[in-house]
Amino acid sequence: MFLTCGRGRDCVVLFALIVAAIMQVPIVGQRNAMRAPVAHRSSSYSLAFRSLPGTCAPWSRSALQPLAMATSVQGVTVKQVPTKPIDGQKTGTSGLRKKTKEFMSPNYLGNWVQSLFSALGSEVQGQVLGLGGDGRYFGKEAAQQIIKLAAGNGFKKVVVGRDAIMATPAMSAMIRRRKLYGGLIMSASHNPGGPDNDFGIKFNYKGGEPAPESITDKIYGETQKVAVLNMADLPDIDLAKVGGAKVAGRALGR
Repeated sequence: MFLTCGRGRDCVVLFALIVAAIMQVPIVGQRNAMRAPVAHRSSSYSLAFRSLPGTCAPWSRSALQPLAMATSVQGVTVKQVPTKPIDGQKTGTSGLRKKTKEFMSPNYLGNWVQSLFSALGSEVQGQVLGLGGDGRYFGKEAAQQIIKLAAGNGFKKVVVGRDAIMATPAMSAMIRRRKLYGGLIMSASHNPGGPDNDFGIKFNYKGGEPAPESITDKIYGETQKVAVLNMADLPDIDLAKVGGAKVAGRALGR
């Protein structure tokens, strides 16, 4: 839930997905991450809303299957995208690393992210998720998918690095500093990036540490039976702009 109060207006409460870009990105170390302004302060929202465009640049939907069903969760339409298990999505503490083109194939990324959220279960409801990466090829497109999946699975807010960039140490520091539920990092570490090279994704948990084996084992189990991706029907977010974006049928604070 998010509460916003306009001057001379009644306060309005409704479900919202909020994407807050971090001012100082990319960030090399934890110290800079901790100095980054708190992007979700309510006082900054009215200006942020005015600066965001009504529409954002389109992203490729080639990695998604046709939509089949739709339900409504707290004012946000959630579409169930049919899918089937994909072999080879075994996850370690360093996450999942594969060729970029494999991640870009239909539902490959979506299957893994949905499996992560399913493995975490009901405890993700109403939580705040961090999201960023090392800026490699396919990162921005992947971030848009992850935002929709996060909203579709019950997260109330996603804090994203500007242009979807946030180094692993910075993510770890931000999780602890801002008491996030956890964070997704799109990185394959030292492996080269690009359309013909590697892409990766990993999850850091509540303390900023890599996901323990108890979680990665559950993720793998879910990848073997995933049948539906819960995708919130949201517009793409302009991740190049610093500020907040709220989506719940209409925007407040304009």
